[in-house]
Amino acid sequence: MRSKKPTYQELKAKLAEAEEIIAALRREEVDAVVVNHHVVLLRLKDAEEALRESEKRYRTILKSIEESYYEVDLAGNLTFFNDSTCGILGYTRDELVGINNRQFMDQENAEKVYQTFNKVYTTGKPVKASDWEIMRKDGTRRFVETSVSLIKDAGGQPTGFRGIGRDITERKQAEETLRESEERYRSLVESTEDSIYLVDRECRYLFMNIKHLLRFSLTLDEVTGRSYGEFHSKKETNEFAKRVNEVFETARSLSYEYKSERDGGYYIRTLSPVKGADGEIITVTVDSKDITERKQAEAARLKAEKHFRKVIENIFKFVPEGLLAFTERLELFRTNKAFQGIVKKYSAKLHYTGEELTEILIEQVKNRIVNKDYSEIRISKSNNEEAKDR
Repeated sequence: MRSKKPTYQELKAKLAEAEEIIAALRREEVDAVVVNHHVVLLRLKDAEEALRESEKRYRTILKSIEESYYEVDLAGNLTFFNDSTCGILGYTRDELVGINNRQFMDQENAEKVYQTFNKVYTTGKPVKASDWEIMRKDGTRRFVETSVSLIKDAGGQPTGFRGIGRDITERKQAEETLRESEERYRSLVESTEDSIYLVDRECRYLFMNIKHLLRFSLTLDEVTGRSYGEFHSKKETNEFAKRVNEVFETARSLSYEYKSERDGGYYIRTLSPVKGADGEIITVTVDSKDITERKQAEAARLKAEKHFRKVIENIFKFVPEGLLAFTERLELFRTNKAFQGIVKKYSAKLHYTGEELTEILIEQVKNRIVNKDYSEIRISKSNNEEAKDR
């Protein structure tokens, strides 16, 4: 049986009903539509609930992270941001809404931001990290590292920028302190008369000051990365490697005297460990002090002393006069054979024992040295009867 065709009035009514449903759907007033006794689920409420849950999780994440999350329009005015952004900039949420980035930056940094935004806008590609200096509400300056990406609408048209930022002020300060320390170290290293260089565990050169480079007649680039063994004998290399390994193993400095086969010079080497942030030894600093002149002077002094001793020995051996040698404290440390012969010759005549006459002569000489009296010494005969009998 054929179904009855709807009349014009019925079609008009159904059309009006459909238009009403569409309007209701647009106003989000219905959840479902019943068509021929079948429910077509539109799940508007479910979608809204899922959206609310997603936004809740999204906002919870943004609120809990330490990093700043921000969104700006194409002019750089803040349109959305999390609490960390307020903390970094030092403004309240109400104060930050709609504020332009130029209000918390100087001209130089505002220009950097503009260049970054322009690059992202032009290429459509995000920028992973840019360092900007911002000025907090209280006037203090902080450094932030920020990523930037483009925001587009449903039609693909750019509407603004978003990004994640973190406060890197402490890191910047640490880097600046390290840079200043390195400059002071380099200034000290380059001004010293010592040869100073850094080596790793394989005895490869990592750094060398000008003083040491002059010994090699090379530039730093020509030396860096090359091994100690390229410039020294196998024997020297093995000895040096042994010392370097000892520093790495013990984490203690050591010093030793070294004679170079390259130039014949003498050096005092001091090897010291250099530790990384984790406390592990990463390199060894070598301070090589040239002591060649000192060694030469010492050798000359020893040679002179040897010659002097030989002269003195000859004097004590061949001079016919009696000689006595005293220390600075007037302690007798030597007499010659002539003196001993004088004592032996006159002790009996003067009725003294050899020890007694020696003692008398020594005291007489010491008194004359003290009083700067260089007259002759006269010894009277002893009145000791026992001495006469002897």
